Amino acid sequence: MTSQPHDLDAGEVIIDGKLHGWTGRPCPNCQGSGEGAGYNGEWRKCTACAGTGDEHGLLDNQPADMSVYYKTADEWLKTDPYKGITILDPDGWDRKNLDASWAEPITEEEFNFRLSISTASYPKDFFCIITASTNA
Repeated sequence: MTSQPHDLDAGEVIIDGKLHGWTGRPCPNCQGSGEGAGYNGEWRKCTACAGTGDEHGLLDNQPADMSVYYKTADEWLKTDPYKGITILDPDGWDRKNLDASWAEPITEEEFNFRLSISTASYPKDFFCIITASTNA
């Protein structure tokens, strides 16, 4: 049985390979009230917690599957069957912010999509290996 990648809940994001989200701890800006004083003295939603009163940050409980299912582009390129592929023109990644986009942990499905719209060179026997493994 193959397990699936951790499904992100509302407000969850992956930063540097770690899961961040609503922690259940009081927001340090509003001390958990969800409100703060605006520019004119009126009360408005705290911008740090979007009015929830809950801190958004690194979650204490990290899913065990994070490092298995979420990898950076460099990490995916070091795994089978991607070894030997060189991405020449990374159209699948955010080219305006390439360093951050390249370092973003993504699922294999997302990596395959980004690879498919990029220009890459493949090892000589790459397509023979893929065909053989999919026909097994």
